[in-house]
Amino acid sequence: MSLRKKILTTMTVFLCSFLFFSNVSAATFPDVPTWADDEISYLFNSDVTNGYPNGTFGTNDNIKRSEAAVMLVRAKKLDGGSTPAEPMFSDIRKGSFYYEAVQIAAENGFINGFSDGAFRPNETLTRGQMAKIISVAYGLNAKSGNYFSDIPGTFAEKYIEGLAANGITNGYSDGTFKPNSNINRVEFSIMLSRAMNDSFKVKPVDPVQDMKVHFLDVGQGDSTLIITPNGGTILVDAGSSSSGQKIVQYLKSAGIDSIDKLVATHAHEDHIGGMLEVMQNFEIGEVIDSGIEHTSQTYINYLTHIDNNNIPFKVPSIGDKVTIDSEVDITVVNSGEPGDDLNNSSVALHLVYDSFSFLVTGDAEEDKELKMVNNFNIESDVLQVGHHGSITSSSDIFINEVSPSFAIFSYGEGNSYGHPDSRVVNVLRNQGADIYSTAYNGDIVLTTNGNSITFNVNPWATEIIPLPEPNPEPNNSININTADYETLLLIKGVGPSIAENIIDYRNRYGHFRTIEELDNVKYIGPATIEEMRPYITI
Repeated sequence: MSLRKKILTTMTVFLCSFLFFSNVSAATFPDVPTWADDEISYLFNSDVTNGYPNGTFGTNDNIKRSEAAVMLVRAKKLDGGSTPAEPMFSDIRKGSFYYEAVQIAAENGFINGFSDGAFRPNETLTRGQMAKIISVAYGLNAKSGNYFSDIPGTFAEKYIEGLAANGITNGYSDGTFKPNSNINRVEFSIMLSRAMNDSFKVKPVDPVQDMKVHFLDVGQGDSTLIITPNGGTILVDAGSSSSGQKIVQYLKSAGIDSIDKLVATHAHEDHIGGMLEVMQNFEIGEVIDSGIEHTSQTYINYLTHIDNNNIPFKVPSIGDKVTIDSEVDITVVNSGEPGDDLNNSSVALHLVYDSFSFLVTGDAEEDKELKMVNNFNIESDVLQVGHHGSITSSSDIFINEVSPSFAIFSYGEGNSYGHPDSRVVNVLRNQGADIYSTAYNGDIVLTTNGNSITFNVNPWATEIIPLPEPNPEPNNSININTADYETLLLIKGVGPSIAENIIDYRNRYGHFRTIEELDNVKYIGPATIEEMRPYITI
């Protein structure tokens, strides 16, 4: 049982007859995902389809041949015309609710029976059969071009090509169409609505094109969109909750209508806060999650939406491959393991496309970086710098092994954590990497053909950043309630991890009321408090 199933109970759907009318509007179907609502509403308002008597649409139910015939005849507005007096098929009885529709669809050549004289009204429709009946009904002619790797030689090849050439389908991101797989009610409805109404059509994806990596400016957080050469889409993180609307608008402006892989590197709010809004606006193929739980309401809301909408959910193991595009090799080089805290549970991905390589590590810290170094070849042209440039990540050994030519920092200007740390910026600059920053550059777009790399902006022209001064004299006390990250590092006994933990504690619980309250901060004990005491005040 998956992690989300351990936390949440799956909503069950009572299955009823397909064609009974229900007094609801399409927008009220609780099981229709947001990404399909416009198409279902259009069909509902066009009297092509209706929900079940219990108020649901039956989104994930496989569609039957008889149901498809009824929808198609209604879509073509052929119901009510002349119907052959006698049944055309041995298993179609007069008086059945689909009798007229099946007869009319067959008479018009949209859908045929079988060689034994049967129609098989309750048999499930396959994707290939769907392609044939829609392509024939709407006269969709194929154009020359390479569409899907698994259709050559199949009976439905020319019909599937007709759908692809006319904006009805783009198939799957791995370059297949899966003609022998069953098709469910919502998928059939979307294909039919696109045939009926040009406004729903999709732009065909070119067989091979450049790969793009978009580093979105979401303030203090991370969100990275990867578009593979064959049009596969991966969104790694979605910033904080305040970033959700910006990310949705950005994706739509980029022509994205679905996300094949939605990767939550880990459960902190600045990485998953915007995911709920993203999931409400796009079809999601699969969520990839670190598997390490969090108690925040943001995390619970994220899991609840995944569960209620039956979105496939995977916790990868280290070494797993992410399959999305035959042109691209993606390896999971870190994921959640028992005993990990949230940062170290971060899903880290190493992506290789021809000669190009890219590494994203979430907030994984130094000990996990060393595991990556020991277990994988992580040399990369481009590094999305870990933990927003915190000193807890980007160790010297790690940076030497990655040896990036380009480094991307994602953080909010003036953040209280002091990101990026000057030491990290200096290490990468000394490595010879060109530095880019979302706080400085805004949205950053990388384009590569697998060999050359270009960016839409110029590098961040920062100089080597001076390091903090050594610890102050005891009589120059630092206020632990107001000091920023860099200032906290000046306190004797305080390192990068403790400085971040102090800020996290203040953000959660407010100001320290006594110095002794520091004992509640992770990594601070009585001995550390006594070491700090001469240098601090509240």
